[in-house]
Amino acid sequence: MSGIEFTATIQADPDSWASFMEWIEEAQRKQLDRIKKTSLLSGMEVTVSMEEFGYAWSPVYWHEYDEPIAWVHNETGARVNGSKMPDQ
Repeated sequence: MSGIEFTATIQADPDSWASFMEWIEEAQRKQLDRIKKTSLLSGMEVTVSMEEFGYAWSPVYWHEYDEPIAWVHNETGARVNGSKMPDQ
């Protein structure tokens, strides 16, 4: 089976880019709020799978912190405490 590949370039003026970045940051804040509320209501840590994005590690959150408290390897289940993704 053959395919067609498309390449595109997007150009945005500085105001549009700033507005887009504000939208992204707001979406990230809302997602973190949902994760923290889930942790608070369940009394459990929340692991956010990053496997579908090709990452080997997924962050673990606890409702009292804005940063991950640990990382779990998607294949081995190994856990590394700390806010920074291992191997970075």
